Order: sequence, then structure tokens, then C-alpha cells
Amino acid sequence: MEYEIKKVYEVIHSIDKKGSVESVLVTMGAVLAVFKENSSDMAQVIKSQDVIGKVQKKISELPIENNFKEVMIQEFNEIFTASHTNTLVSALLNFESVIQKNLLGEVFDNLIGIVGVNARELFITPDPINDIAINYLKSDQKVDFHDGTAGYGQTAIKFSQNTPEARLSLQEINPLAATVLRLRIYLNDIDGEVIIGDLIKNPGFIKDNKLIQYDRVFMAPPFAMRFRKDVYEKINEDPYGRFIYGTPPRSQGDSVFLSYGLSATKEDGKAAFLLPQGVLFRGGPEKEIRQRLIDLDLIEAVVALPSLLQPYTAVKPILLLCNKNKSEARKGKILMINAEDLADINKRETILKKDDINFINNIIINGKEVEELSVFVSKEEIRLAQLTPNSYVYKAQTQVNEFGKVTIEIRALEKIPTTQLSELVEIYRGYNASPKDEAEDGEYAVVKISDVQEGKVDVDKLTRYSIKNNAKIDTNRIQQGDILLSVRGVNRKTALFISNRENVLLSQNFAGIRCGKLLDPEYLILYFESPVAQFYFDKHTVGSTIVTLSVKDLNKLPVPLISIEEQRNIVEAYKAEQLTIKEELARLEERQKQLKLQAYESMGIDKAFTIL
Repeated sequence: MEYEIKKVYEVIHSIDKKGSVESVLVTMGAVLAVFKENSSDMAQVIKSQDVIGKVQKKISELPIENNFKEVMIQEFNEIFTASHTNTLVSALLNFESVIQKNLLGEVFDNLIGIVGVNARELFITPDPINDIAINYLKSDQKVDFHDGTAGYGQTAIKFSQNTPEARLSLQEINPLAATVLRLRIYLNDIDGEVIIGDLIKNPGFIKDNKLIQYDRVFMAPPFAMRFRKDVYEKINEDPYGRFIYGTPPRSQGDSVFLSYGLSATKEDGKAAFLLPQGVLFRGGPEKEIRQRLIDLDLIEAVVALPSLLQPYTAVKPILLLCNKNKSEARKGKILMINAEDLADINKRETILKKDDINFINNIIINGKEVEELSVFVSKEEIRLAQLTPNSYVYKAQTQVNEFGKVTIEIRALEKIPTTQLSELVEIYRGYNASPKDEAEDGEYAVVKISDVQEGKVDVDKLTRYSIKNNAKIDTNRIQQGDILLSVRGVNRKTALFISNRENVLLSQNFAGIRCGKLLDPEYLILYFESPVAQFYFDKHTVGSTIVTLSVKDLNKLPVPLISIEEQRNIVEAYKAEQLTIKEELARLEERQKQLKLQAYESMGIDKAFTIL
């Protein structure tokens, strides 16, 4: 079947002037619907002199809402002009052959699956994600299901197939995608309704001026959507009580759909949301929304999924699984699942195997704690509404430039006497320097990431700035003996500021650390470079695009505290041996150079060049 249906698609797509995948899908779905409704007389239609007109009329007579039929007829007419009558006849004959052996719904579903793999313009929820979400949401009871960002219906159709007595209420903003979805429901004989419209501006499922609630809800909105001003005003003035969990910022729309979906979930219902990982840790209003969901005990599990599992985006996806009627055993806690490393990755795609999907499903449904993969976290243990699973579930390993991959012995680490860094130092933040303030004769110089090389700062090459609003500039000013630690990005850079130059500021990519009397700066830098500290940094960095170590987490870093004299002895012994090694390396490099010159002399080419 796949070969025949793909061949028909490719032929029709080749004559579509717009080159639109959606247009071809709508047209092919409409033709399949005509076959379903007129199976007995399609042979006569194919033989007709006016085959295009006949099919168009049949489309207009389909038992489907007029707004969808208008879309079907428009797309059909744009593709099949009089000059392409033979193409239509060939397509109809191929369809006739295919549907004699297969169910119409399966034919259309297969076509969407085949096309969706390679079409960048089709944003289809990947099957592994659907398998996890649907396994969580499915029911053996009669349930109402709602998806307000339904797209082509991959999730809704699969949910219906796994929950036989499901009634679907679906909304989609894109008329072509909504028409494809409506055709799928018709061809698969599914009980459901599809509404075309903007979910935020014009919610389609309202009754008595209230949002209709459902047993099961799923949402997979576009990642990091930014709302226009008029749409955001609708959110702030919402008359339907859709955003009772909080109003997110205009620039990050993910939480809008989260709040909407939960508001549309019944008091004993479940909801699943496919969102970017940033929704789990961003601050401001989103943090307040997360805290409210934590306080109300609505989150049952958070699943961090592999990067690139969602095609054409490197943003890490997560599944947020919510339950308004948790079992007693799961109340007051959230199951954190870090599945980021489960996938097989090759050059073309990221694959989550069936066994891995079943493994994740088993963890979710049975509430299993698996070492380095899943753990229950109580509401009280959740720090600052931080919901990223890798903050709570992690492998006891880290990658250190000098040593490669290192395993951390957690139990041994817990036995070491330590003191929080905040009790030993003063930590200050960097200055957010603007390029427009750069000036050759500026009063201030700012240390950037690129200015730190091999633990040193070249103060003579720093970019200078003229900063007019300098009322709080002293909080960013570096003093001699301060430690510079980069807090943004994957790699940690450290440097000891040894210059006595004044008016040097730290950029926002750094945290400045000023040691107290009990801590030697060089000892602390040596500790920062250790596998133990690197493991802590890895465990506490968050972010999807640029990872960041927060000052709050840096303050909590456990430091093995010994006397200041012992610290200095360790540092001096290390520096002395380091100097010896450096001198030996220089001697060996010089010896290597001499060996090469001897080799060139033996070749007879030593007189052909002069070393300046």
C-alpha cells in the first residue's frame, strides 16, 4: 500500500502550482472521502467526460460541515484544472486499487505518516511522544478528549484507537490542517468534532459562557510562541476563567496553553502537555505558575525527552503529565524522569526504540524509581519551583577536560565535612554591558569570556566602556584577589584577578567571588577544577539554549574546609610541582625541535631555509 499511495501523492504534488504538502493532503483526503461515500458508482465517475466536475460535485455532497467542504473544493480546483484530467483519472484508478485491499482511514493515516517524515512544513507530534502521552491518558471508560492545538490529529487519532469509547473535541487554527484532521475523523469513523479557529482569541468549545471541561486533555503548542499585543490583551481580559493558574509573559506563550489545558480538565481528569524544557525553569510569571501547580499538587510526572526527538528543532522537549485526582500513594510528590540519554542518535534522526518507550511507560504507570533515570520528589524538596528532571535525576558522572569521564562516588562524597560557599565568600554578579556603550576612552573596562585564557586575564586588551548610569557600578567592580567564574555556557572558566587596576568590571557571563579570611582563592580555584565541583556545576546548570549556573546554586556549593595553613600548603606544593612540569615540558619541546632539525640536515634540506 505504501508504494502505491506514495506514488499517487508524488504525481499530484508535481502538478500542484503552490507546491503545498497540505493542499495535496486535503485533495487526496477529499477524493478518499468521495470513494467512501460513493463506492458503488465510482467506476462511472472515472469513465465520465467531466470527471473533474463529477468529483467536485461529489465533494460538495459529502456529509461534512460546509466550511471544510469549501476548503476541499478550493484546493481540489487549484490542483485539478482541465489540463490535468488524465492525472486525476490515474489517481482515481490507483485509489480504487488501493482501497480494495485496505481501509480508507488506514490509507489516509499511512499517507500522512509517509509524508510527515520528510516534510518540514508539517509539524507532527512524533510517534514515541504520542505513545508515552497516550499510554498515560488512555482509559477503558467512556471519556471526552480535548486537544486545542490538534494539528493533523496524530495524537487525537491514536488516542481514539487506544480508547474505543472516546469522544474527540478538537480545535486547530490552520484551516488546511483542520480540514485534514476532519477528513481523518470521517474516514476512520471516529466520534469527534473539529473547529477551525485561534484557541486563545476564539475558543471553540464554550457553553453558557464557560469553558467546557474534559476527562482527558492534550496540548502540543508551537514552542516559545510570542503573542501579538491584541492576543495578549485577550489573555489578560479572559472572560472564561482559562488562566486561573497565572498569566505568563507575552514573550513566552508555552504556559498559556498549559494553564488553558488544565482549566479545560475535569476535577477527576488527566492532561498531558508537550512543551520546551524552558517552561520548567524560567523565572518571573512562569515560575509563579509552576509554584501554583506544585502547591495544588496537579503534576504527576515530568519526562525529559531526548533532543531532536521533535524534528527540526534542537530545543529539548518535555512531557508534563498532570492529574487532578492523584492516587493516595502519589499525592504530594512528582515523579521526575530523565530520559534524555535513552535514544539512539544517528546522522539523520533520533530514535526512541519501542523497548525504551515501554520502559518509560512502565515507570510512569507503576511509579517506579530507577537509579539514574527516575525518582519521586516531594513538594518540599522542589527548589525554587525548579522542575527540570536533571536537577533531581542524574548520572553520577561528569566530563572533566583533564581527566575525561569521571564517576563520582556519592556515598564517599557525602562523608566529607564541607561548608557552603556562601559562608566563606562574598559573591557578586556581572554587569550587563551594552555594545552601544563601548568607547576607546571609556572610564571602565569589562572582562568578557574571551578575555580569560588559561586562568589569566589580559587587562591591557579589555574593551572599554563609557557608562553613564553608574549608580550601582561598585557592585560589579573587580578587586585584586577576586576569583572570576564563568556561569553561562557548558565550560567553566576560572581566573584569579591579580591586577591592582581599578574600574574593571565583570561581565554578566561571570560571577565574582571574594574570599574571606578562612578561604584561600587559589585553593578555591583548584577545587573548582576538581571532578567533584565540576559534577556539582553540571548538576545545577539549567537552560535549553544557553545553560546557566545560578548564583543561588553557586552559593550552596559544598566546599571541603581545612585550615587556611593547610590550604596554602596544598597550593604551594601544587604550584611548585606545576612549575617543575612546565620547565620539563619546555625542555622536551626544545629537544623535539632539535631532533627535527637533525632530521632535516640528514635530508639535505637544512640549507634551504633560515629560522628567523
